[in-house]
Amino acid sequence: MKKFILVILMMVFTLRFTIPALAVEPINIVINNNMLSLDTIKPITERSRIMVPIRTISEAFGLQVLWNGNTKTVTIRGLEKEVELSIGSNTAYTGDKQVQMDVPAKIINNITFVPIRFVAEVLGEQVTWEERTKTAHIVSKYIIGSLDEKVFKWDKDTGEVILFDKRTGSSKKIADLNYRIIGHGFLQAETTPKDNILLTFEDNYGSPHIFSHYFYTYINANSSIVRKTQVQYKVRLQHNVKYYDNNVVLTDGQIVYFIDDDTGKLTETVNLLELGLEKDTYYIEDVGDNYLLVRPNGSGLLTLIYPSDKTEVLLYKELLNQDEQKYAELNDTPFRGDRLQLIEKSDTILYFANESPLFGDNTIYKYELR
Repeated sequence: MKKFILVILMMVFTLRFTIPALAVEPINIVINNNMLSLDTIKPITERSRIMVPIRTISEAFGLQVLWNGNTKTVTIRGLEKEVELSIGSNTAYTGDKQVQMDVPAKIINNITFVPIRFVAEVLGEQVTWEERTKTAHIVSKYIIGSLDEKVFKWDKDTGEVILFDKRTGSSKKIADLNYRIIGHGFLQAETTPKDNILLTFEDNYGSPHIFSHYFYTYINANSSIVRKTQVQYKVRLQHNVKYYDNNVVLTDGQIVYFIDDDTGKLTETVNLLELGLEKDTYYIEDVGDNYLLVRPNGSGLLTLIYPSDKTEVLLYKELLNQDEQKYAELNDTPFRGDRLQLIEKSDTILYFANESPLFGDNTIYKYELR
């Protein structure tokens, strides 16, 4: 019996000193209304403080995390001042300033954990805890978009765009959109076919998110702006085509710009109003060798236009039956117009699907280009 009790005491002793923190299930971290993925590494609690993997939370803010195994220190780069902290210490440093943590950073299973409130506040962000849903809400001043080692930060208040290069640790201002975000901001960074960069900024606002303000910024490999445009749309949420042949395609809703992706030079501009289209703001849904496929934000009726002779084709009249045409003309819920969507194309034929909630089926509509 004594031997049995001794074994139990040894097990309790071992568990006590090998499980340093309690995993929290479930817990959510939301940054600027976007849920942070924590599928593989869960937060823990330590002295009633939420501890998160420092690399995960820092990279969500577009920061770089460096580890020094010799000194057991972590350095966060990408801020005006670097942040440095040591494992087991309650003191962190931002430049020459000391910052105290309620709970020191610690390593668990080779992962460094730090208090989430410390990370957010040392970055100058606001953090609140919602007990009912076990959610930490962080409001950041930046909208982040990453592309390999380049991190783009869009300041929600000033409209400035900062590029942080993880390879060099340097930051620089590359653009100023002169715009203050009203609603939910999004930033997409993508590589063009010729290894330049296209940034798409979006501010989605109104109730229920019916307005979208887009900024498109085309940047060359040296991080210099080649051209930028902006456009505002209402209710209908679609996407503009971005590439055609060797060109990057940008629009302000009325003028279409074609930029050679090799040279960065403007090769052509097409003014939709000069082609005879009514005054409106247009989506550019596709571009071909001899046509543009556009949709006016107002009427929402997909239009094929041949710039060479200014011919306009209302596709719903060419492809849909009378009932479907009537619906396209009278429908205004949730937005006006038809629901024709280009799904495929060849050199001579465009293929469409009808996504109408009343008439949509598996029918494929074909329009033969002239």
